[in-house]
Amino acid sequence: MKFITRIFKRIDMPQVNLLRTILFNFNFLPFQQAIKLPVVLYGKVQFYSLEGKVKIEGQIFTKMIKIGSNRASLSGYDKSTTIALLKEGLIIFKGKADIGMGTLLRINGTLIVGNNCNIGSNSKILCDCLIELGDDVDASFQTSIMDTNFHPLVNLNTKEVHPFRQPIKIGCENWIASSVCIMPGTITKNYTTIASNSMVNKDFSKNDVENMVIGGIPAKILRTNMYRIRSHCIEENIAQHYRKNVQSIYIYDNKGIIDTKD
Repeated sequence: MKFITRIFKRIDMPQVNLLRTILFNFNFLPFQQAIKLPVVLYGKVQFYSLEGKVKIEGQIFTKMIKIGSNRASLSGYDKSTTIALLKEGLIIFKGKADIGMGTLLRINGTLIVGNNCNIGSNSKILCDCLIELGDDVDASFQTSIMDTNFHPLVNLNTKEVHPFRQPIKIGCENWIASSVCIMPGTITKNYTTIASNSMVNKDFSKNDVENMVIGGIPAKILRTNMYRIRSHCIEENIAQHYRKNVQSIYIYDNKGIIDTKD
């Protein structure tokens, strides 16, 4: 039965869209890079616009950048990924990246994607100015990152119109939980965790604390000295521990499990 399940899962998972993969690579990249097919597109992919530019920095290898994949199985299999790379748009990949299926990329500014970035399914990245994602950023499903409010507002008393486009900078090793909305002007420090369903619109880089958890609407600092464990092996050890010992606290150091506390 498990064998049959694996077969159907393989059939249902989004497969490589070879035609659009070839078109994307040879449209944006120099021939010496494009021939290696470093960018691979999966499933249904809609090209709204391909007028902008794409650059890849560092070593080039096949399938280093995946767009439209469903690696975490947190989405249905019939979602279309949309790429709107407008005339003023530029995407710079600094290494490996995995952008989930159903994601909308609307780029009319500069999007910088750090090495080993993962964007969950059904997310939206809307860039009119500058969005910079540091290395090892991990964003869950239904994340929205937009550096523009699209429409300005005027204060009827003062007649002032404040900026409605501001750069966004997400630090390295940030963990962005599901359904987070990151708005213009957001800056986060390295090792920041953003709680689910939060709206972030502030500069947190000036706070003299590390490893912060932020959350809420608008987001504020909830906790400090908290760090996401990134080892899948240790995550599984912890999960196994709490399946058997709900009341016993797992004690961790960077080498893995060292003790439990009742």
